[in-house]
Amino acid sequence: MKNECRLVLAAVCAALITALASCGDIPRPAQDTFETQDTAAANGALRISAADAEGQTLAVVRSDTSGRALTDEAVRLRKAVEQCIGTDVIISTDWKKNPTYAVELIVGETLREASDGSDIDRVSLGERGWAVIRRGSSVFITGGSDETTGAAVDAFISAFIDGAENGEIVIPDGYEDIHRQNFDIPELYIAGEPSRDYPIVCAEGDDAAAERLRDAIYSKTGVMHEIITGEYEGKAFVLAGEGGVRGTVEVGESGGSLYFEQNCGAGLSACVDSFVSRYIGGAFGAINFPEGFSYIAAGETLIFIG
Repeated sequence: MKNECRLVLAAVCAALITALASCGDIPRPAQDTFETQDTAAANGALRISAADAEGQTLAVVRSDTSGRALTDEAVRLRKAVEQCIGTDVIISTDWKKNPTYAVELIVGETLREASDGSDIDRVSLGERGWAVIRRGSSVFITGGSDETTGAAVDAFISAFIDGAENGEIVIPDGYEDIHRQNFDIPELYIAGEPSRDYPIVCAEGDDAAAERLRDAIYSKTGVMHEIITGEYEGKAFVLAGEGGVRGTVEVGESGGSLYFEQNCGAGLSACVDSFVSRYIGGAFGAINFPEGFSYIAAGETLIFIG
């Protein structure tokens, strides 16, 4: 009987020892891995501090060919970052022989966009639009033009520097703040059909007129039409060359396309300029050039049909 008791006691002790030895596998108390709401929200965040600047892993980057306006904005951003983190920050350019940095605040349009696949769609942004976009450890701070990049710099400073705590700038993963320009003409129709997918078709040598028309339409609609030189089957803005009544420039709808012709020696650029001045330049709201639309300008005499 004593022997049996000893065996039972030994088994109990062995089980106890085994249980104690396995305590390392027991999950730690919840408070050891607990994250506050702020900490959880900052997971994946890009954190910029004095250590980055002192280790020369942080830089403000601008284009190597930037003009005065863009250069000034890059300098203004650097000063704001330096004030926040309390130390000097490198300012660099996208020149191919310059180094890249682990963390980059990229001001304006640079070669960095193409190199890392982060192309900014400035066409849809518009000249008056701007954006602050984080991609990995790079932050693109840019406008649709050099002049509007200042608004993007303002937005970055307001969002991440003005309220920064403990000298640390925190930018969430995937952050995007995009403000697209509201264009004066939301849609341009030809014979009741939207023309945003129509190309501008011209003959060789008429590229300048095609570009004038493209730029004029873009400035009012935000649509950048493709220019095609040569033959094209389909609806389009067609710079047809010489034709129409002698001494005139003419624009007319046919088959759902808009045709531009001139027969006055002034060239298609004059035809485009006259049309844009009359219909596009000061327009607001959607425009429709209906079936049978015709515009004829002859010197000081203007004839409108349709």
